Amino acid sequence: MKRKILILMAFLLIAMVTVAHATGERDNLKGLKGMFLVIDPLSADLEKRGVSRDELQRRLVVKLREAGIGILSVKNASTTPGQPILQLKVASVKKTTGHGFLIQLWMNEKVIFDRDRNRIVHGITWIQTTIEFDGDLQARGIYGSADEVLNEFINDYLAANPK
Repeated sequence: MKRKILILMAFLLIAMVTVAHATGERDNLKGLKGMFLVIDPLSADLEKRGVSRDELQRRLVVKLREAGIGILSVKNASTTPGQPILQLKVASVKKTTGHGFLIQLWMNEKVIFDRDRNRIVHGITWIQTTIEFDGDLQARGIYGSADEVLNEFINDYLAANPK
């Protein structure tokens, strides 16, 4: 039963993300000059399998810099309009036939409510998720999938911010 619920939730999340992405989510990246990076903590299971936060961070920094996308310090991000944060989550999922993983990358920014200009919150303005079930979790596969999700972000960013 838990497995069915997990699979249903995964499909619903992917459907919601796909609809949001198809309706112009990339336009939300227009005008961004850079962002602060956050890598969520990894589970002990992922670390035992060779996945490292430091390596994920390194890969993000290299790819963003190669694409000409600015990376902000905490101080600079806090004074940049929207206070943009690009956040990566990698999580392992167990099921009876093996393991899987979820990779989610999203842009968090300060959002002002149209109906109440005094109401300001941080909200997700761009998101991409991948869920893969594999017989075994391999670090190289997780890094490759994280790279693919990051490439989606870079493509959308560059489309929204042509040079």
